[in-house]
Amino acid sequence: MNRLSNDRAEQNAVKPTIFEKVPTQSLSSGFPASLLFTDGLSSVETLLTNVQGLLKVALENARVQEKQLQQERRELKMELYREREMRESLERQLTSELHSRATIQRRLKKEKKAKRRLQEALEYESKRRGQIEQALQQATTSESLTHGETPSHTLREFHSGR
Repeated sequence: MNRLSNDRAEQNAVKPTIFEKVPTQSLSSGFPASLLFTDGLSSVETLLTNVQGLLKVALENARVQEKQLQQERRELKMELYREREMRESLERQLTSELHSRATIQRRLKKEKKAKRRLQEALEYESKRRGQIEQALQQATTSESLTHGETPSHTLREFHSGR
């Protein structure tokens, strides 16, 4: 019976569970000592502690990565904003330049039309002057012949304003 009571006593003895917290010692590198030293811990407890440490590191890495992504997102938004502002500014400038160009083209068209009118008026006046000079020359020639004057003398009088 002694043997049976010993077995029962062993069964009723309190065994540590894997969920109980085991005090950990910190090493200078930031790793808990329980990850490296298994003083009386079962291999499952050691494994769970290692997994928990890895999860903490993974969580911290995820936070850092999320912060980096947020920063990159902010930078990209700012770059997009600057590029949008630049594009809008260039569009306004282009619109202004196109308006100026249209105004200059209208002015040029008017000036060409005025130049053409002046050229036509000049040609008309030149022809008219030529005709008048020719008529005058014929008139003075016929008059000179009747009065005995030379045509060049009469033409000189006309040009000098007599």
